[in-house]
Amino acid sequence: MSRNLFVKFYSISKKPTAKGFSMIELIMVISISVLLALFFEEKWFNANTVSLNLLAEELAQNIRLTQYLSLQSNGFWNQIQFFRQNYKIKSSQNETLSPSFLPPQFILPQGTFLIVSQTTLNFDNTGTPYLGSSLQIPLTTAWEIVLENNQGMRKTISVAADTGWVHIE
Repeated sequence: MSRNLFVKFYSISKKPTAKGFSMIELIMVISISVLLALFFEEKWFNANTVSLNLLAEELAQNIRLTQYLSLQSNGFWNQIQFFRQNYKIKSSQNETLSPSFLPPQFILPQGTFLIVSQTTLNFDNTGTPYLGSSLQIPLTTAWEIVLENNQGMRKTISVAADTGWVHIE
């Protein structure tokens, strides 16, 4: 009987063991993970790289838009003209912008510029790409435009001959 009483008393007075993490452990883990995240974000997700990727994607989409507008233009062709700091989409129909919702020109952010050998890329009503100011020189090889920033980072956008397939390298 005394043994049972001792077991009951011992089990009542014994503190239950804590399960889980203490507040200090949680704060330390969170602070270390935040420091690691900040370090790796700066190293691998550089704002210049992300910005250049977004600009390259926008430029590729606008080249595709120019081709699409040419497919919808009832015999007219559309062109995209490139300059060092900007580019614009024009129509052969009236030398104005094809759709009215486009801005007069797409201006690149400061510190970003285009490197291109031919400044005008045309698409006929079948979507075939041509070089020059009119439909005179069909593409025989892939046409490339390079988007570069002040840090020397580059993105190349290619337009395939015959099909006009646009992709970013």
